[in-house]
Amino acid sequence: MVAQLQTYKGSLLLQKSLNKLSLEDIGKLYITILPFISQIICSEYGNYFFQKFLYFLNNYQKGQILASVKPNFLQICKHKFGNHSMQSLLRALRSNSEILIFFLLVQQHLAELIVDENAYHILMTILIDFPEAKRNFLNEFIIMHVDLISRSKT
Repeated sequence: MVAQLQTYKGSLLLQKSLNKLSLEDIGKLYITILPFISQIICSEYGNYFFQKFLYFLNNYQKGQILASVKPNFLQICKHKFGNHSMQSLLRALRSNSEILIFFLLVQQHLAELIVDENAYHILMTILIDFPEAKRNFLNEFIIMHVDLISRSKT
């Protein structure tokens, strides 16, 4: 299934089938792909499936995905396709504690994220989608490191 998700036709077919699956089937699919989630997220076609699949998952499942990608967070954010998946994951998180975990991961890698041609999109998502009170850490970093940002090639 993971190999199928990484092809154009396979990803499209599985995306279309999501609406027809029961909650039980969604759960089984989730358990099947969770060990491979970082690979799927960074796949050219798998990332499209992942972005759609997120909206069929409950908060606990999304939290498990966040925990699963945590060790590879920076690499995924910097990846050409992975950053799109991470933006979608951030937008799909509903629990304040999971959003906080995501933000803490971002804070650990801010200097690298802000100058990367792919990863900075995640920071833009935070700036656009979250109120200032929740993203103060990012505002302060930008102000304190305007020189680093201005010299970046992104």
